[in-house]
Amino acid sequence: MSKDSIVLKIPAKPEYVMSLRLFISGIGTAQGFDIEELEALKLSISELLVMAVRDENEFLNLEFYLKDKEIELVANVTADDRDNLSLKIVESLSDNFETNERETRVIFKKEE
Repeated sequence: MSKDSIVLKIPAKPEYVMSLRLFISGIGTAQGFDIEELEALKLSISELLVMAVRDENEFLNLEFYLKDKEIELVANVTADDRDNLSLKIVESLSDNFETNERETRVIFKKEE
């Protein structure tokens, strides 16, 4: 089982949310995720961009680690009080969620 990785750096601006959603949808489709799982991926990635914009980051840096039926995502966004709703959305849609003062790590697994 190989583990591919993709690194993406996108300006932290709302006008890039559609491109980001299309990108994650393509990755999810290639990993075999169904339509509901793809929607969860797209909503989660949108919320991470919202957090980056709110934190006034210049860029949203994303690292994707692809394994069989799994996508692990690491983003350069951190949690603060303004991000509570975004964090709860991402946490509720993911299989594993961790955040600290440097990054947020999210894992999505394909349902069997």
